Amino acid sequence: MGSSDSEVGRPAPAIESAVVANELAPVPGWVGIVRVASAAAAASEPPGSFLCRARWGRLAWYDVRGPRPFVELLWALEELSATLCEVCGAPAVARDTWERGVHTLCPRHAVAVAAAGPNAQDVYDRAWASLGSRAVGSRED
Repeated sequence: MGSSDSEVGRPAPAIESAVVANELAPVPGWVGIVRVASAAAAASEPPGSFLCRARWGRLAWYDVRGPRPFVELLWALEELSATLCEVCGAPAVARDTWERGVHTLCPRHAVAVAAAGPNAQDVYDRAWASLGSRAVGSRED
């Protein structure tokens, strides 16, 4: 079977990130949640698919395809993401940050992000690096 140029490099029908093409999750603290969603997508009949990104301190799913139980699971996982730190996955709350965004952060990472100011991405980059080989699909530096 042939493929067109538009199909080259597209992932299997599980997930794709809107942030960085080779990341499974848009932020390191939610890797586990996105892995659950990916496993559920693969196990659904017919197989489900989705795209995700971080938005307003929670995961946002879009281009979702799959049976109703799969979609309902994504809704539950979105609510769960709103309670876990974007950086480390610890219990957290939504917080306004210096760039007028909303991020779900634990106390430790709320302080780190505030102290980093315009360099807040460095906090996330260190978290990605700490995942190392444990996070298949994490960003390559």
